[in-house]
Parts: sequence; structure tokens; C-alpha cells
Amino acid sequence: MSYNFDALSQLKGAPFVLGIDVGGTNTRVSLGTSDGSEYLFTTFEASTLPVLLSGLEAAGAELTKHITYPPSAACIDIAGPVFEEGEKAEITNYAGSREERIISKAMLPRSLFNPETTSIVNDLEACCYGILALAKTGRLPELFSPLWSDGKDDMKLRPVHYAVLSAGTGLGVGLLVKLPGMDFQVLPLEGGHGLISPGGKGSPDYDQEHKLLEFLGQKLYNGKHGPEWEDIVSGRGIQYCYEFLTRADDEEKKKNLSTADIVAAAFATPHSANAQDALLLHYKYLIRCSQGISVALQAKGIFLAGDNQVNNDKFVRTNSHVLHKEFLSHPKQAWVENVPVYAQHTKFNINLFGTLYVANYIASRGGAKK
Repeated sequence: MSYNFDALSQLKGAPFVLGIDVGGTNTRVSLGTSDGSEYLFTTFEASTLPVLLSGLEAAGAELTKHITYPPSAACIDIAGPVFEEGEKAEITNYAGSREERIISKAMLPRSLFNPETTSIVNDLEACCYGILALAKTGRLPELFSPLWSDGKDDMKLRPVHYAVLSAGTGLGVGLLVKLPGMDFQVLPLEGGHGLISPGGKGSPDYDQEHKLLEFLGQKLYNGKHGPEWEDIVSGRGIQYCYEFLTRADDEEKKKNLSTADIVAAAFATPHSANAQDALLLHYKYLIRCSQGISVALQAKGIFLAGDNQVNNDKFVRTNSHVLHKEFLSHPKQAWVENVPVYAQHTKFNINLFGTLYVANYIASRGGAKK
């Protein structure tokens, strides 16, 4: 593991907080101060709980060699549900059984984490807090822009609810809730595990969709269930869509393409039509999922976040007219026709930024976020 010791010198003896973003393969540890400054301290590989805890222990040992005072607070985000009143969480994108993926505050090294001033949050919860922090500092336009707009959007959060979606290994969903007289509150959701609602027989793609959903239901659930949104809106979902589109082509089956291979083929010159169609299906279902959340939870704005969103930004914007039409296809069209959809176009670790926002909040309150 390597460390950014310049980050420690930047603190100049000031109080600091810790933000930790636990990804499926990499964990990032960052230091932050109350004025909003942030310094990446270290990044290390981990995809199992023992390796994660070992890496955090090593980071803590290195930190205490150079700083004699502990962090004022800490926040760590993970992919998966948080339970037992924030004391434990399951890291669902880690290897092992459920029991082997359960992390708790008690397991975290005391060199970095005081249980009384530490919070464990879901990764999309952290993303929501990151978007809130960006909005408060006027930085949203640096990272996001509307997929369709009349050009008058100032990218400032209005006093309404906002949904946040991020497609990666799975589909993360969260909600920024605005209550009267209060700041935005964050509600982590598991909207990616909702069952897909197919279009009616009069929809132009009905035949293909019916076959796709039947294909996925049989492949994934032996026909007992229909597919979830995440079964299409995820990395593996792109593979499933490509497999469906090329199911009659024996030569394509032999290639056993990865998600990265399919996306590369979609962007190649000349491009693969099947790869582009698979990627477009992925985004059409992302937009439909966001539409459903907007209607059900009365979210009046949508954020599509994450590195994959950035990587595919040109493709998404090229097909924004198709996605806009998909977004408006609902019996309650009037409820969504003025809902803006903002897509991330520039890379930035919003989750990590969100953990620092939460940690600074804890430090200002003198106790862990509940």
C-alpha cells in the first residue's frame, strides 16, 4: 500500500475527519476538514472482509505514525443494506457467504474509528449526500448536465424530492427527500430489485420485450419470477441483453464476451449493431426504472451518477431522444414530462465526497449520525 503523506502535511494540525469508500475491488481512504478540503490518503485492493479490515488496520497504523490526534469522526460506505440501527452492514459485492460479508463498527480498527463518532452508510446513501454537498458548494454543473433541456436549467436543487440512480455491478437507488422547514434527508432504497413492468401490447417493442423478459426469467429464475430492473441495468445485464440478441448466432455464443468487450464493440469503428442494441436496452430500462421511481415517490428530478455513466456519456446523449421518449411513455405522462434528468459527464468520486460530508456533520454534532 502507498500513502499520500502530503495530505497529512496539508492538515497543519487542524482537526480532520475520515471518509472511506468501499468498492467491489478498491477501497479509498480520504481525509477532510470542516472547510470542505479533501485529501486522498490511500487506495488499496480488497474484495473480501478480512482483506478490507487488514488494509484499514495498516492505514490506521501509518496515520498514527504521523498524526498524534485521532480523526474527529468517520464515515464508511458499502454496497448493501445497513441494519441494527447502523451498527452492521452486509457488503453485497464482496466474495463469500452472507455471514462472511457482515461488517460491524466493532470490527473497525480503533486507530481510525471511534464507534461513537462513526457512521456506516449504503453507497447510494453516500452518493446522495455527495450530490447534496456538491449542490451546497455550487459544483453540480461541473459534473452533471441535463439529458434534455430548454437550456434554462441552473442546476440548483429546488425544494422537491430527487432520485439518484447509479448502474455498476448492480443498480443503486437513493432518494433526496425534502420535508417542509428541513434540509434534505437521504433515504437509501433497493429500487433496483423491483420487478420490471413490461409495456402494453400496443407498445412498439412489445414482441421483443416479451421475449427478452421471458428469456431472462427462465435463465435467472427457472421461470418462477420475472427479472428485476438490476438484471438489465447492471454490468451483467449488458451481457444478458447481448446474449439475448445473439442467441441464434452460434459463432457469437463461442466468443463469451465480457461487459467491457461488448461496450468496446459498441463504440468501435465499425461498431457492432448487437452491442449497441444491448447497451441501448440497458439504458432504456435505466430510464424506465427512474420514471417509475419518479411517479411512485414523486421525485421531481433524477440524477444518473457513476463512472459507467461518465464512460458512456457520449452514447447516452446521442440516444437521448430515444430515452426521452421512453421516459414519457407512462399513463401519468403529465407527472413526468417536466422532470429533469441529469447525467454525470465528468469523473469524480461522489460517494467518497458524500462520506466526508457525513463525517463532518457527525463532527459538528459530536456524535454518530443515526
